Amino acid sequence: MAGSHVMTAPLRPLPRLKQLAREINVTVPTLARVIGRSETYFRKRWNADTYLLDLPGEEIETLARFFGVPASELGG
Repeated sequence: MAGSHVMTAPLRPLPRLKQLAREINVTVPTLARVIGRSETYFRKRWNADTYLLDLPGEEIETLARFFGVPASELGG
């Protein structure tokens, strides 16, 4: 089949966050501390059955700075 291309969708915010965390081996408790929240609070969002990152914009921006990526990659 000539010209066959596989198109991949861009990662959504929560999967992108998980990918970034895996790349540098960062744990959920560490990320919770980065945003100044409890592990329970953060884990509930980490384990959500969604592609969205259910965090306030300020926390998304903090995580983006931590990973060195634009906040838009994490839904900010």
